[in-house]
Amino acid sequence: MPTKTLRTKPINIKAIQYTGNNLHEVNAEMLGHKAYGNTPCTRAYPGDQAYPAAYHDPNITAEVWNSALSQWLPLKSGDWVLQGTSGEFSPTSADTIADAYDVTAD
Repeated sequence: MPTKTLRTKPINIKAIQYTGNNLHEVNAEMLGHKAYGNTPCTRAYPGDQAYPAAYHDPNITAEVWNSALSQWLPLKSGDWVLQGTSGEFSPTSADTIADAYDVTAD
């Protein structure tokens, strides 16, 4: 049987850009304005003491909880927070968004 070329189906994903000072807005928008005290989408970066030296980056100012990986992932000002099809949150650089996505005004 000959090989086939497959193309992924387009899906819409929820996303918001982190500006460096809008953690409350990111949490409220991504979690539907429900109480998120026990399950935040993002939180302020706890500081370098929480991580090995290899992870220290002065541009990291927040973190995103990724439930699929069960860990906090670093978030820099200008990054986007994407909600995957399973509800997990992931940080994505602005460059990746510009290269791979069309941002719509929903």
